[in-house]
Amino acid sequence: RMRDASGSVTNYTGQNVEPMPVIVLADDANETALPPAGITWLNDAANAPEGYFRYADDAVAASFTMPDTWDITEATPLVLQVTVADASNQQLDADPATPVDWSAGHWTGYQSTDGAPEDLGGSDCGFKLFAAPTDMADAPATDVTCPAAVAATPPPAPAPAPAPAPTPAAGGGGGGGAASGLLLAGLALLILVAPARRRTHV
Repeated sequence: RMRDASGSVTNYTGQNVEPMPVIVLADDANETALPPAGITWLNDAANAPEGYFRYADDAVAASFTMPDTWDITEATPLVLQVTVADASNQQLDADPATPVDWSAGHWTGYQSTDGAPEDLGGSDCGFKLFAAPTDMADAPATDVTCPAAVAATPPPAPAPAPAPAPTPAAGGGGGGGAASGLLLAGLALLILVAPARRRTHV
């Protein structure tokens, strides 16, 4: 977010961005958007979730309850997919583990949702957690793929169609084959004889 001289959150001139994150909770079988009422920007310096720890304009707290319809019978990997635009209407760096820089007129280390390096950004799927039916459960060994990353990955290209079988040439049986053989022999003879004739004339 951006603030004006008085400290109030504002927009760049000519921009009208409402920087309210959309946060989706997902496992391999389910996904649900967290209710906006449970998502709050942290504006005071304090320990989370009461306030921000280091970045005054980038800290958000989200509270939610696991949906009753999700049948969690063992430790299950989850992911929080966060989508939000900044004051210039730019999407998040989808892989914040890689440092962002500016080079040759464009961003470097700035990834889209599917991990491709580009200037557009995307949804951040770096928040991994898990749910379990008992306290103090061990974390699962598996991981879960972010729904936005799955949607952003293009499907594989279809396999090329097999080449059509060659069509047999029309003709009168063996006679056509003999004629073709004579024609090829004539061409070979012409290629061999022509250089000799040129040398003779010279």
